Amino acid sequence: MKFWTNLLRPTATTVARMVDAFEFYSEYNGHPLRSLDTLYNAVREQAPERPIVYLAGDSSLDNKHWLFPKTDPNDLLQDKYAGSAPPLYQSVLQPPRAIRDVAFWMNEKLGARATTLNCAIEATTLANRDRGKLLKQDQFVRDHISQRDFLVVSVGANDIALAPTPATIENMGRLLQSPLADINNGTAPGMPYFVHLFRDKIRTYVEALIQKNKPRAVMVCMIYYPDENSHDSAPGWADSTLAMMGYDAQPQRLQAAIRKVYELGTKEIAIPGTRVIPCPVFTMLDGKTSADYVARVEPSIQGGKKMAGLICDFLSTHLESLHEEL
Repeated sequence: MKFWTNLLRPTATTVARMVDAFEFYSEYNGHPLRSLDTLYNAVREQAPERPIVYLAGDSSLDNKHWLFPKTDPNDLLQDKYAGSAPPLYQSVLQPPRAIRDVAFWMNEKLGARATTLNCAIEATTLANRDRGKLLKQDQFVRDHISQRDFLVVSVGANDIALAPTPATIENMGRLLQSPLADINNGTAPGMPYFVHLFRDKIRTYVEALIQKNKPRAVMVCMIYYPDENSHDSAPGWADSTLAMMGYDAQPQRLQAAIRKVYELGTKEIAIPGTRVIPCPVFTMLDGKTSADYVARVEPSIQGGKKMAGLICDFLSTHLESLHEEL
């Protein structure tokens, strides 16, 4: 018997439309497609004119895995992990609870102005999507996004920290061994490689996502700074990579590289017929507050809330102009 039986008893006519919330949030690589489809239909049925903010990319947006134990369905009833599901999801999520991930906080901040649907995928890279290839959740975005909707993309960090190619390793070494002044002014060897990755590769990815319909705007996030503090009592999966990049001793070097790649790469992404909004997430998660992170490189509940606030603030002007047109 499902643990939520006494909380909400579904009728026979609605049971086929329901999403097991524990399974929904326990999925490691994104959310199950059938569940995304159910949530999408629930939003469109209840609020057909409301814009959807689609999240696409990696665990910088799909951070749910890092926020609760996933061993007991009753974890969803604990406020330290979860809260009430967004109103439009409550009729289908059972129990009507949501893990406090980036999408949760965005839905809380956006309220009735828009609904966020997380289609990002933990532990994925730009290389997984090379030359316009799309993963299954990416294809869901492509097939459902409309001209009233918004797209938020955050991807690329795993190409460096999780699954770097030999070329990535070589160019990162050249970049971080350069004088800090050269990194700051953009002349360091290796810089063009990462500008290409975070400008051209991400542009190709976004173009594939919106090939059927151009949304109202696309936000492209530049990754936050990792936690500057290593934690011997709780080592993270990226510790060895950060150490090899010299981040433990001189975090300012990688941080300078992130800022410069944002300036030369992310901010220069242009797609004909599409408004592109660059978002420097590193201005909010600046590496100074360990409580903002899990395993040094994943947004914690607190860090995800900060990210969501920044993203929503950047989107607010465009949401307000949309409502003025109604």
